[in-house]
Amino acid sequence: MIKFRCELFREREDDLIKKLKSGHQDILNGLEDIEKGVREGNLTKGSYAKVKAKARVFQNKLLSYLGKQNFEFFQELELFFQGEHQELKMIEFLKKDLNDTKVQVITFFELHPCDMGDVNPGNFSKDFFRLGRDLIVRIKVEEDYLFSLLERLIVPVHGISLSDIN
Repeated sequence: MIKFRCELFREREDDLIKKLKSGHQDILNGLEDIEKGVREGNLTKGSYAKVKAKARVFQNKLLSYLGKQNFEFFQELELFFQGEHQELKMIEFLKKDLNDTKVQVITFFELHPCDMGDVNPGNFSKDFFRLGRDLIVRIKVEEDYLFSLLERLIVPVHGISLSDIN
């Protein structure tokens, strides 16, 4: 029997990590798809219209993914790691970094709303490549630090170790 110490993390930690990795792949695919359009078209009005359509889809996927790591998500992590100073500092860092990422994403899409009235590409390419670079860094941070925390969320009961679960 496996006991979960946190309500939010009822699913097995590897399932949660798989979902997050799938979100990472969606983000990377969206970045690549938009980057192709930016590089191929030198962002004329016609090519910008195509890129905007892709960017709208990307925006929705990105905001949905980022929204999964909400207040409750981090509150449950903090509850689980209560009293573990290093882990709590890492969670605090992850929360701040995520907040910075969310602000950057919102700012980007306010500057480049990708709606029908937005016909001038302006600094879209430069701003998008900066956003993409920072999103890739965030993904790496999650894979290196968040995933290691999530892997510890299952508490073995009755002598079952994590290696016995697979």
